[in-house]
Amino acid sequence: MRIACVTWSRRHVGGIESYVEFVVPALQALGHEVAFWSERDSPSDRREVQLPDTVRTWCAERDGLDSSLTALKNWSPSVLFVHGLTEPGIERRLLDVAPAVLLAHSYYGTCISGSKTRRLPWVQPCTRVLGPGCLAHFYPRRCGGLSPVTLARDYRRQTDRLSLLPQYAAVLTLSAHMRSEYIHHGLAAQRVWHLPRFLPGDANRAPVTVANPPSATDVMLLFMGRLDPLKGCAVAIEALREVHASLRRPVHLFVAGDGPDREHCARVASSVCRGATRVSFEGWIDRLTRAELLSAADVLVFPSLWPEPYGLSGLEALASGVPVAAFDSGGIREWLRDGIDGAVAPADPPAAAGLAAAIVRCVELGRHEPWPVDLIGDHQRRHVRAVASHLAHAAASSTAGVA
Repeated sequence: MRIACVTWSRRHVGGIESYVEFVVPALQALGHEVAFWSERDSPSDRREVQLPDTVRTWCAERDGLDSSLTALKNWSPSVLFVHGLTEPGIERRLLDVAPAVLLAHSYYGTCISGSKTRRLPWVQPCTRVLGPGCLAHFYPRRCGGLSPVTLARDYRRQTDRLSLLPQYAAVLTLSAHMRSEYIHHGLAAQRVWHLPRFLPGDANRAPVTVANPPSATDVMLLFMGRLDPLKGCAVAIEALREVHASLRRPVHLFVAGDGPDREHCARVASSVCRGATRVSFEGWIDRLTRAELLSAADVLVFPSLWPEPYGLSGLEALASGVPVAAFDSGGIREWLRDGIDGAVAPADPPAAAGLAAAIVRCVELGRHEPWPVDLIGDHQRRHVRAVASHLAHAAASSTAGVA
């Protein structure tokens, strides 16, 4: 089977790209030919998605849209495996190339801003079906920014995306929460599939050990992700005072990531940090540094204020033996067991005090044994086999239809 993996960027920006780096070689290992097509080669300051040398690649921004689409069509893919595109017009043209399966990593076509979150009277998940009524609630509920031009553009883009969803042979999700979201938006239940759990990590690599771990008296907290207001890093920083007051130990939060909320987070840190509480902004880090930080961390703080579709970094922490403190929203409860391998904080509203209490409970739980390499590998194999099965069914259904 010839599988074209399709996404918006050739550069490593977040969870989608981490997933693509995993799934492309995994599908190759099952004997499939895999190619990669992207809309953009940006942002230029991020590393390229790492792919095997045998993978053919095309990029609309680099090669030209028409040329890249022609080259993809000439490659004759059996099926497209789509992971999110920015332009519905481009998506519409791609859907003419071959049958397609969408893996919905986020609220693709179900929310104007894509956040599925209201900010007034406090931050809370939205349960509305995307439609004209969302326009009436957008400003009173502060569902996004204040520009009417951006509102009109984003509403049109998301409704266009929603209208394209029936053209996919199947929509796959990483959580039952996201499967329910798409069924709620009118997709037939038999066309929306919740995949077996995907566990991050290299099943062939031994756990990293830190040569000089932090002092046993320090509480080392770790945040990993994009610095966006709804990712909640600023709330995690605000929680440090109460964590220190409860534990009576020095508390050090390492922030691994970057984004538009960095300056705000830095200002919060300057007002919160006094003596025994510290925040270190590490920026985007490589895989080795990521593994080293996880090996040294007492708790991964996962303070997302929006309903997380899945939470890849949280699972990565659990696999490394690190308990996770998170707000109880979205798909979090599907992988985080409160009081066993982490702690959940109330999410209505998500507040620093509740998060601090969850962090303290995680410290008291302590680290657990990292998940065995064999377990990670078994989950990865089951996940990839399920993906390949859905892709093969989509390709076969199209062939049968033509016949």
